[in-house]
Amino acid sequence: MGTLRGAFGPPAPQRRSPPSDLATGRTARSTILLIKPIRSRPAAPASTPLVALLVAVVVALAGCTSGKHEQGGASGPSQTSAAATPAKPLKVEIKASAAGPERGFNPRIAAAKASPNMQKFLQRYLSVAFLDPKQQRSGWHDLLNLFDGSIQGAAKRDINSLSLGADAAQVQSVQPDSAKASVLFLYRGGQPAGATVKLSFKGSAVAEKGRGPVRLRSVLQMLSTPAGWRIAAYQSRTGEAG
Repeated sequence: MGTLRGAFGPPAPQRRSPPSDLATGRTARSTILLIKPIRSRPAAPASTPLVALLVAVVVALAGCTSGKHEQGGASGPSQTSAAATPAKPLKVEIKASAAGPERGFNPRIAAAKASPNMQKFLQRYLSVAFLDPKQQRSGWHDLLNLFDGSIQGAAKRDINSLSLGADAAQVQSVQPDSAKASVLFLYRGGQPAGATVKLSFKGSAVAEKGRGPVRLRSVLQMLSTPAGWRIAAYQSRTGEAG
């Protein structure tokens, strides 16, 4: 069948205002072509100081990068609803690299050091955004808390391009099929200061009217904060094709 939006209601008009890709300084572009998307919203810009911080880190780098592939462990969705627990556990596959200006910087070790916390964050994001439809009842409170305070208002307006959104009211459960993330960690002072994450998710939703595909493709600009990783800017789309 078509997308959830195609099954339960007409698609909304799409707008896009993509953030910059920190790794290159160029405008990030989605590589997918969506057919009958659930709904697409424009990207929310991060506040100028946040983006400036990450860009400054990137500029200071001297091309010291290295790749690392890590299989994420299984994790269930939010404890908010036991009924939302999928039969198949969510598994995020991470391909990580790191860059830093420090003398003697080891990108392989740096990527391995930062990957576990990022994996936990992405597991949490996908769980509250897609695997627990009842999150809608709280106004997506748990999901919005994963965004920097400066863009939580924009994320709330764009909730349909970041999660199940309005379709959650008709969805009984979501079965995850695949979740992949490509992460570039940006180090400063021996610690990860920011990251660029390219995240994709595929799943199947079960609703009263039948089943339908769930798709997400996002580029997330992340900041490391005392409270953990937070999303400072994003370009995100949900739809049929991934």
